[in-house]
Amino acid sequence: MVFDNGTQRRRSRVVELNPRKNKIVWSFSGENFFTLFRGSAQKLKNGNVLATLSDSGHVIEVDRSGNVVWEFWNPVILSLIHI
Repeated sequence: MVFDNGTQRRRSRVVELNPRKNKIVWSFSGENFFTLFRGSAQKLKNGNVLATLSDSGHVIEVDRSGNVVWEFWNPVILSLIHI
């Protein structure tokens, strides 16, 4: 599992790789899914993926179909962005 900031594209994505087959087996890139410097992703026990967009204080959980099943916006970060 790799978090690709996508700095040149201005769009981040989460990529799950199969290194033995040298293939991407799953990826996620939603609308407005971008963080310039800090982002991370972790596969959860239920198979979903937890991704953080730290620059904007946004955390999402997505299922394997790419549906957002849960999200959180840090209100402190949000208020700083909109100043």
